[in-house]
Amino acid sequence: GFTESGYYKSNRLRVAVALVGIAALVPVMLIQVIGGAKALESLTDGAIPYVVGVTVTSVMVGVIVLWAGFKGTAWTDSFMGIFFASILVFTAFYVLNLSGGGEVFEKVSEYNPELNRVSGNPLGMLELWLGLGFGAWVLPHMWQKFYSASSANVLGKVAMATPFWNSWMMAIIPLVVGMAAVIPEVAPTVTVDSSDTILPQIFNVHFPVLSAFVVAGILAAAISTINSQLLSSASLVAEDVVDALTKKDMSSKRVTWVTRVVVLSLTVLIFVLAMLPSGVGFLVPIASLGFGLGLQLVPSALGMLYFRWVTEAGALAGLVLGVIVMAGMAMTQVDFPLGPSIAGILVNALVTIGVSKFTRRVPDSSLEEFHGMFDEYMKNNVR
Repeated sequence: GFTESGYYKSNRLRVAVALVGIAALVPVMLIQVIGGAKALESLTDGAIPYVVGVTVTSVMVGVIVLWAGFKGTAWTDSFMGIFFASILVFTAFYVLNLSGGGEVFEKVSEYNPELNRVSGNPLGMLELWLGLGFGAWVLPHMWQKFYSASSANVLGKVAMATPFWNSWMMAIIPLVVGMAAVIPEVAPTVTVDSSDTILPQIFNVHFPVLSAFVVAGILAAAISTINSQLLSSASLVAEDVVDALTKKDMSSKRVTWVTRVVVLSLTVLIFVLAMLPSGVGFLVPIASLGFGLGLQLVPSALGMLYFRWVTEAGALAGLVLGVIVMAGMAMTQVDFPLGPSIAGILVNALVTIGVSKFTRRVPDSSLEEFHGMFDEYMKNNVR
Protein backbone atom coordinates (compact mmCIF):
# COMPACT_ATOMS: atom_id res chain seq x y z
CA GLY A 1 0.00 0.00 0.00
CA PHE A 2 2.92 2.37 0.61
CA THR A 3 5.02 1.39 -2.41
CA GLU A 4 5.87 3.60 -5.35
CA SER A 5 3.23 1.85 -7.43
CA GLY A 6 0.82 1.90 -4.49
CA TYR A 7 -1.47 4.48 -2.98
CA TYR A 8 0.79 7.50 -2.36
CA LYS A 9 3.06 6.97 -5.38
CA SER A 10 6.00 8.36 -3.41
CA ASN A 11 9.54 7.05 -3.19
CA ARG A 12 10.42 9.24 -0.21
CA LEU A 13 7.39 8.11 1.81
CA ARG A 14 8.13 4.55 0.74
CA VAL A 15 11.64 4.78 2.23
CA ALA A 16 10.49 6.62 5.37
CA VAL A 17 7.77 4.03 6.15
CA ALA A 18 10.24 1.18 5.57
CA LEU A 19 12.87 2.68 7.89
CA VAL A 20 10.37 3.45 10.66
CA GLY A 21 8.87 -0.02 10.26
CA ILE A 22 12.26 -1.71 10.65
CA ALA A 23 13.16 0.53 13.62
CA ALA A 24 9.84 -0.44 15.25
CA LEU A 25 10.46 -4.16 14.73
CA VAL A 26 13.90 -4.18 16.38
CA PRO A 27 12.59 -3.67 19.98
CA VAL A 28 9.77 -6.15 19.35
CA MET A 29 12.26 -8.77 18.12
CA LEU A 30 14.51 -7.98 21.06
CA ILE A 31 11.88 -8.87 23.68
CA GLN A 32 11.39 -12.27 22.03
CA VAL A 33 15.08 -13.13 22.33
CA ILE A 34 15.38 -11.79 25.88
CA GLY A 35 12.20 -13.55 27.06
CA GLY A 36 13.20 -16.89 25.55
CA ALA A 37 16.73 -16.75 26.97
CA LYS A 38 15.46 -15.81 30.44
CA ALA A 39 12.97 -18.67 30.41
CA LEU A 40 15.69 -21.15 29.45
CA GLU A 41 18.02 -19.85 32.16
CA SER A 42 15.27 -20.07 34.79
CA LEU A 43 14.24 -23.61 33.80
CA THR A 44 17.78 -24.94 34.11
CA ASP A 45 18.66 -22.96 37.27
CA GLY A 46 21.44 -21.21 35.36
CA ALA A 47 22.91 -24.38 33.78
CA ILE A 48 22.04 -22.86 30.38
CA PRO A 49 23.05 -19.23 30.97
CA TYR A 50 21.39 -16.22 29.41
CA VAL A 51 24.25 -15.82 26.91
CA VAL A 52 23.72 -19.32 25.53
CA GLY A 53 19.94 -18.80 25.31
CA VAL A 54 20.38 -15.60 23.30
CA THR A 55 22.90 -17.29 21.01
CA VAL A 56 20.75 -20.37 20.37
CA THR A 57 17.61 -18.32 19.67
CA SER A 58 19.45 -15.93 17.34
CA VAL A 59 21.12 -18.73 15.38
CA MET A 60 17.87 -20.73 15.02
CA VAL A 61 15.96 -17.70 13.77
CA GLY A 62 18.68 -16.74 11.28
CA VAL A 63 18.91 -20.29 9.92
CA ILE A 64 15.12 -20.73 9.55
CA VAL A 65 14.63 -17.43 7.72
CA LEU A 66 17.66 -17.78 5.45
CA TRP A 67 16.94 -21.33 4.35
CA ALA A 68 13.16 -21.69 4.65
CA GLY A 69 12.05 -18.57 2.78
CA PHE A 70 8.54 -17.09 3.04
CA LYS A 71 6.56 -20.32 2.61
CA GLY A 72 8.80 -22.35 4.93
CA THR A 73 8.74 -19.60 7.54
CA ALA A 74 4.93 -19.44 7.33
CA TRP A 75 4.62 -23.19 7.96
CA THR A 76 7.18 -23.02 10.78
CA ASP A 77 5.28 -20.13 12.36
CA SER A 78 1.98 -22.00 12.05
CA PHE A 79 3.33 -25.10 13.77
CA MET A 80 5.07 -23.13 16.53
CA GLY A 81 2.01 -20.93 17.03
CA ILE A 82 -0.30 -23.93 17.51
CA PHE A 83 2.26 -25.53 19.85
CA PHE A 84 2.53 -22.35 21.94
CA ALA A 85 -1.26 -21.90 22.05
CA SER A 86 -1.69 -25.48 23.31
CA ILE A 87 0.92 -24.92 26.03
CA LEU A 88 -0.74 -21.62 27.01
CA VAL A 89 -4.20 -23.18 27.38
CA PHE A 90 -2.81 -26.10 29.40
CA THR A 91 -0.90 -23.65 31.61
CA ALA A 92 -4.09 -21.68 32.31
CA PHE A 93 -5.97 -24.74 33.59
CA TYR A 94 -2.94 -26.06 35.48
CA VAL A 95 -2.26 -22.80 37.34
CA LEU A 96 -5.98 -22.30 38.06
CA ASN A 97 -6.05 -25.78 39.57
CA LEU A 98 -3.02 -24.97 41.75
CA SER A 99 -4.56 -21.72 42.96
CA GLY A 100 -8.06 -22.93 43.85
CA GLY A 101 -9.89 -22.77 40.53
CA GLY A 102 -12.67 -20.18 40.54
CA GLU A 103 -11.50 -18.92 43.94
CA VAL A 104 -8.16 -17.70 42.61
CA PHE A 105 -9.05 -14.01 43.07
CA GLU A 106 -10.26 -14.60 46.64
CA LYS A 107 -6.97 -16.32 47.41
CA VAL A 108 -5.00 -13.51 45.82
CA SER A 109 -6.85 -11.07 48.10
CA GLU A 110 -5.57 -12.95 51.15
CA TYR A 111 -1.97 -12.10 50.21
CA ASN A 112 -2.19 -8.94 48.11
CA PRO A 113 -5.71 -7.43 47.96
CA GLU A 114 -4.39 -4.44 45.95
CA LEU A 115 -4.05 -6.69 42.89
CA ASN A 116 -7.83 -7.10 42.72
CA ARG A 117 -8.44 -3.36 42.72
CA VAL A 118 -8.30 -1.04 39.74
CA SER A 119 -5.63 1.21 41.17
CA GLY A 120 -3.53 1.84 38.07
CA ASN A 121 -3.09 5.03 36.11
CA PRO A 122 -5.27 4.80 32.96
CA LEU A 123 -3.62 7.84 31.38
CA GLY A 124 -0.19 6.33 32.00
CA MET A 125 -1.33 3.06 30.42
CA LEU A 126 -2.84 4.77 27.38
CA GLU A 127 0.51 4.63 25.58
CA LEU A 128 0.65 0.84 25.76
CA TRP A 129 -3.08 0.47 24.98
CA LEU A 130 -2.87 2.51 21.78
CA GLY A 131 0.48 0.97 20.85
CA LEU A 132 -0.94 -2.55 21.10
CA GLY A 133 -4.38 -1.63 19.77
CA PHE A 134 -3.21 0.28 16.69
CA GLY A 135 0.58 0.39 16.38
CA ALA A 136 1.05 -3.38 16.51
CA TRP A 137 -1.34 -3.90 13.61
CA VAL A 138 0.47 -1.64 11.16
CA LEU A 139 3.91 -3.12 11.82
CA PRO A 140 5.38 -4.51 8.57
CA HIS A 141 5.16 -8.20 9.45
CA MET A 142 1.42 -7.85 10.12
CA TRP A 143 0.82 -6.29 6.69
CA GLN A 144 2.81 -9.10 5.11
CA LYS A 145 0.68 -11.70 6.87
CA PHE A 146 -2.51 -9.99 5.70
CA TYR A 147 -1.27 -10.03 2.11
CA SER A 148 -0.59 -13.77 2.30
CA ALA A 149 -4.28 -14.64 2.81
CA SER A 150 -5.60 -16.73 -0.10
CA SER A 151 -8.96 -14.93 -0.17
CA ALA A 152 -11.07 -12.28 1.52
CA ASN A 153 -12.97 -15.06 3.32
CA VAL A 154 -9.76 -16.38 4.87
CA LEU A 155 -8.82 -12.86 5.95
CA GLY A 156 -12.27 -12.43 7.47
CA LYS A 157 -11.95 -15.64 9.49
CA VAL A 158 -8.53 -14.54 10.75
CA ALA A 159 -9.95 -11.12 11.69
CA MET A 160 -12.69 -12.83 13.73
CA ALA A 161 -10.31 -15.22 15.49
CA THR A 162 -7.55 -12.71 16.21
CA PRO A 163 -9.34 -10.74 19.00
CA PHE A 164 -9.99 -14.01 20.82
CA TRP A 165 -6.33 -14.99 20.53
CA ASN A 166 -4.87 -11.57 21.37
CA SER A 167 -7.37 -10.40 23.97
CA TRP A 168 -8.36 -13.56 25.80
CA MET A 169 -5.50 -15.99 25.44
CA MET A 170 -2.50 -13.67 25.14
CA ALA A 171 -3.70 -11.13 27.71
CA ILE A 172 -6.08 -12.78 30.19
CA ILE A 173 -4.09 -16.00 30.72
CA PRO A 174 -0.78 -14.22 31.59
CA LEU A 175 -2.77 -11.82 33.80
CA VAL A 176 -4.31 -14.67 35.81
CA VAL A 177 -0.99 -16.55 36.01
CA GLY A 178 0.80 -13.42 37.16
CA MET A 179 -1.78 -12.73 39.86
CA ALA A 180 -1.78 -16.37 41.01
CA ALA A 181 1.99 -16.15 41.46
CA VAL A 182 1.53 -14.08 44.65
CA ILE A 183 0.01 -17.16 46.32
CA PRO A 184 3.01 -18.77 48.07
CA GLU A 185 2.06 -22.38 47.34
CA VAL A 186 1.68 -21.60 43.61
CA ALA A 187 5.02 -19.89 42.96
CA PRO A 188 7.22 -20.10 46.08
CA THR A 189 10.43 -19.14 44.25
CA VAL A 190 9.13 -16.05 42.42
CA THR A 191 10.42 -12.65 43.52
CA VAL A 192 9.97 -9.16 42.10
CA ASP A 193 13.36 -9.42 40.39
CA SER A 194 12.54 -12.79 38.79
CA SER A 195 8.97 -11.95 37.75
CA ASP A 196 9.84 -12.19 34.03
CA THR A 197 10.24 -15.97 34.43
CA ILE A 198 7.11 -16.89 36.42
CA LEU A 199 6.00 -19.80 34.23
CA PRO A 200 9.26 -21.80 34.24
CA GLN A 201 9.52 -21.30 38.02
CA ILE A 202 5.97 -22.55 38.64
CA PHE A 203 6.53 -25.71 36.62
CA ASN A 204 10.01 -26.24 38.05
CA VAL A 205 8.46 -26.51 41.50
CA HIS A 206 5.28 -28.46 40.70
CA PHE A 207 5.84 -30.39 37.49
CA PRO A 208 9.53 -30.39 36.41
CA VAL A 209 8.96 -32.85 33.55
CA LEU A 210 6.51 -30.49 31.87
CA SER A 211 8.59 -27.38 32.50
CA ALA A 212 10.72 -28.29 29.48
CA PHE A 213 7.60 -28.22 27.27
CA VAL A 214 6.57 -24.87 28.73
CA VAL A 215 9.94 -23.31 27.94
CA ALA A 216 9.82 -24.95 24.49
CA GLY A 217 6.43 -23.26 24.03
CA ILE A 218 7.90 -19.89 25.06
CA LEU A 219 10.83 -20.35 22.67
CA ALA A 220 8.42 -21.42 19.90
CA ALA A 221 6.39 -18.23 20.41
CA ALA A 222 9.57 -16.14 20.31
CA ILE A 223 11.04 -17.80 17.24
CA SER A 224 7.77 -17.83 15.28
CA THR A 225 7.35 -14.10 15.92
CA ILE A 226 10.91 -13.11 15.03
CA ASN A 227 10.83 -15.23 11.87
CA SER A 228 8.15 -13.14 10.21
CA GLN A 229 9.57 -9.88 11.57
CA LEU A 230 13.03 -10.61 10.17
CA LEU A 231 11.58 -11.65 6.84
CA SER A 232 9.48 -8.48 6.63
CA SER A 233 12.45 -6.28 7.55
CA ALA A 234 14.59 -7.92 4.89
CA SER A 235 11.95 -7.51 2.18
CA LEU A 236 11.41 -3.86 3.22
CA VAL A 237 15.09 -3.08 2.76
CA ALA A 238 15.33 -4.97 -0.53
CA GLU A 239 12.09 -3.85 -2.16
CA ASP A 240 11.38 -0.45 -0.58
CA VAL A 241 14.73 1.06 0.38
CA VAL A 242 17.35 -0.35 -2.01
CA ASP A 243 14.94 -0.61 -4.94
CA ALA A 244 13.68 2.94 -4.37
CA LEU A 245 17.24 4.27 -4.36
CA THR A 246 18.27 2.24 -7.44
CA LYS A 247 17.41 3.55 -10.89
CA LYS A 248 17.21 0.12 -12.52
CA ASP A 249 14.89 -2.66 -11.40
CA MET A 250 16.73 -5.16 -9.21
CA SER A 251 17.20 -8.69 -10.43
CA SER A 252 15.78 -11.55 -8.33
CA LYS A 253 19.37 -12.62 -7.60
CA ARG A 254 20.22 -9.21 -6.16
CA VAL A 255 17.00 -9.10 -4.11
CA THR A 256 17.93 -12.48 -2.62
CA TRP A 257 21.46 -11.27 -1.83
CA VAL A 258 20.21 -8.04 -0.17
CA THR A 259 17.63 -10.01 1.81
CA ARG A 260 20.26 -12.39 3.18
CA VAL A 261 22.59 -9.55 4.15
CA VAL A 262 19.76 -7.77 6.00
CA VAL A 263 18.68 -10.96 7.82
CA LEU A 264 22.26 -11.61 8.97
CA SER A 265 22.82 -7.96 9.96
CA LEU A 266 19.59 -7.71 11.95
CA THR A 267 20.21 -11.05 13.63
CA VAL A 268 23.64 -9.83 14.77
CA LEU A 269 22.15 -6.48 15.89
CA ILE A 270 19.45 -8.21 17.98
CA PHE A 271 22.09 -10.50 19.50
CA VAL A 272 24.31 -7.54 20.46
CA LEU A 273 21.42 -5.52 21.91
CA ALA A 274 20.22 -8.53 23.93
CA MET A 275 23.71 -8.87 25.40
CA LEU A 276 23.90 -5.25 26.54
CA PRO A 277 23.09 -4.67 30.24
CA SER A 278 20.27 -2.29 29.29
CA GLY A 279 18.73 -4.95 27.04
CA VAL A 280 18.18 -7.31 29.96
CA GLY A 281 15.95 -4.84 31.79
CA PHE A 282 12.18 -4.81 31.91
CA LEU A 283 10.46 -6.20 28.83
CA VAL A 284 7.38 -3.93 28.80
CA PRO A 285 9.25 -0.61 28.22
CA ILE A 286 11.22 -2.22 25.39
CA ALA A 287 8.02 -3.50 23.78
CA SER A 288 6.32 -0.11 24.23
CA LEU A 289 9.10 1.54 22.21
CA GLY A 290 8.43 -0.72 19.22
CA PHE A 291 4.65 -0.42 19.38
CA GLY A 292 4.97 3.35 19.86
CA LEU A 293 6.99 3.63 16.64
CA GLY A 294 4.39 1.47 14.92
CA LEU A 295 1.77 3.94 16.13
CA GLN A 296 3.46 6.67 14.08
CA LEU A 297 2.60 4.73 10.90
CA VAL A 298 -1.14 4.84 11.64
CA PRO A 299 -2.05 8.26 10.09
CA SER A 300 -0.52 7.39 6.71
CA ALA A 301 -2.22 3.97 6.81
CA LEU A 302 -5.59 5.57 7.67
CA GLY A 303 -5.19 7.89 4.69
CA MET A 304 -4.88 4.88 2.42
CA LEU A 305 -7.77 3.04 4.07
CA TYR A 306 -10.31 5.71 5.06
CA PHE A 307 -9.38 9.39 4.66
CA ARG A 308 -9.14 10.56 1.06
CA TRP A 309 -7.99 14.02 2.13
CA VAL A 310 -4.62 12.84 3.56
CA THR A 311 -1.90 13.88 1.09
CA GLU A 312 1.54 12.40 0.48
CA ALA A 313 3.25 15.51 1.89
CA GLY A 314 0.98 15.47 4.94
CA ALA A 315 1.60 11.78 5.63
CA LEU A 316 5.37 12.21 5.26
CA ALA A 317 5.62 15.37 7.39
CA GLY A 318 3.44 13.88 10.12
CA LEU A 319 5.43 10.65 10.20
CA VAL A 320 8.84 12.33 10.34
CA LEU A 321 7.89 14.90 13.00
CA GLY A 322 5.98 12.33 15.05
CA VAL A 323 9.03 10.04 15.16
CA ILE A 324 11.35 12.96 16.00
CA VAL A 325 9.11 14.10 18.90
CA MET A 326 8.73 10.57 20.23
CA ALA A 327 12.45 9.78 19.98
CA GLY A 328 13.44 13.13 21.50
CA MET A 329 11.12 12.71 24.48
CA ALA A 330 12.18 9.09 25.03
CA MET A 331 15.89 10.01 25.02
CA THR A 332 15.56 13.14 27.17
CA GLN A 333 12.94 11.49 29.42
CA VAL A 334 10.74 14.57 29.45
CA ASP A 335 7.94 14.17 32.00
CA PHE A 336 4.80 13.89 29.88
CA PRO A 337 1.90 12.03 31.60
CA LEU A 338 0.77 10.26 28.44
CA GLY A 339 4.23 9.10 27.37
CA PRO A 340 6.43 9.86 24.33
CA SER A 341 4.42 7.64 21.94
CA ILE A 342 1.21 9.62 22.56
CA ALA A 343 3.08 12.93 22.24
CA GLY A 344 4.47 11.70 18.93
CA ILE A 345 1.12 10.56 17.52
CA LEU A 346 -0.59 13.83 18.59
CA VAL A 347 2.04 15.88 16.73
CA ASN A 348 1.88 13.39 13.87
CA ALA A 349 -1.89 13.67 13.50
CA LEU A 350 -1.94 17.49 13.77
CA VAL A 351 0.86 17.91 11.23
CA THR A 352 -0.73 15.38 8.85
CA ILE A 353 -4.05 17.26 8.99
CA GLY A 354 -2.44 20.71 8.69
CA VAL A 355 -0.06 19.94 5.83
CA SER A 356 -2.72 17.95 3.95
CA LYS A 357 -4.93 21.04 3.80
CA PHE A 358 -2.35 22.96 1.77
CA THR A 359 -0.69 20.33 -0.41
CA ARG A 360 -1.54 18.37 -3.53
CA ARG A 361 -3.91 15.50 -2.95
CA VAL A 362 -3.28 11.88 -3.83
CA PRO A 363 -3.68 11.09 -7.58
CA ASP A 364 -7.22 10.31 -8.72
CA SER A 365 -6.04 6.91 -9.95
CA SER A 366 -5.07 5.97 -6.39
CA LEU A 367 -8.34 7.25 -4.95
CA GLU A 368 -10.29 5.24 -7.48
CA GLU A 369 -8.15 2.10 -7.14
CA PHE A 370 -8.09 1.98 -3.33
CA HIS A 371 -11.06 3.88 -1.92
CA GLY A 372 -13.24 2.97 -4.87
CA MET A 373 -12.42 -0.70 -4.34
CA PHE A 374 -13.18 -0.48 -0.60
CA ASP A 375 -16.47 1.33 -1.21
CA GLU A 376 -17.52 -1.26 -3.80
CA TYR A 377 -16.56 -4.17 -1.57
CA MET A 378 -18.40 -2.77 1.45
CA LYS A 379 -21.50 -2.06 -0.65
CA ASN A 380 -21.59 -5.61 -2.02
CA ASN A 381 -20.68 -7.49 1.14
CA VAL A 382 -22.24 -5.60 4.06
CA ARG A 383 -25.96 -5.92 4.47
